Amino acid sequence: MKKKLVFYSFCLIVLIVCFNVGYFISLNKSTKGSLKSKDAKKSEESLTQSVNFDLQKQKLSPNAEVCYKQVYLVCGHNITSENTIDPKWVNMTREDLEKAVLGWKVIEFRRDYVLLEKNFSDLCLNHYIIKENGNEIVVSQKKLNGDTDILKRIELPLGHLSTEDINRLKAGIEIDSREELNQLLEDFTS
Repeated sequence: MKKKLVFYSFCLIVLIVCFNVGYFISLNKSTKGSLKSKDAKKSEESLTQSVNFDLQKQKLSPNAEVCYKQVYLVCGHNITSENTIDPKWVNMTREDLEKAVLGWKVIEFRRDYVLLEKNFSDLCLNHYIIKENGNEIVVSQKKLNGDTDILKRIELPLGHLSTEDINRLKAGIEIDSREELNQLLEDFTS
């Protein structure tokens, strides 16, 4: 009986020692991890500050490309065009450029690329009406107020067109892209 008591006491002491050793090892690892994460946070903060500083002092190069994005709110079309940088903008920072391009919003700014955006409360220039007028087809550009500007007149004997096409032309065919306009004119003239 005495041997059993010694054996159980020994097992209990070993269990308590193992538990304490495991606890101290895990505590030590988590302390080192938190020290490492504090160092990592400091390093990340200094990197972020240097990147922000670099972006603030970043200037446009003479080879920069400028992309203009025109957003037409009425028709929902976006028209983008790319161009080389205006020589007056070379070596400008983002702040300088924002002051120089009144009415345009600087969406993206890098040393070699700028994206400018502007909203228009109008129709874009890609809205047309094609109508028959005697022996010619009249291509007009639609305006927001319903008026049209005649862009060109095409002499075309309407006799070779189908009755359906002639009726559509008399009513006026509305088109919302330059590609569609060119395709339709090609179909009518060929």
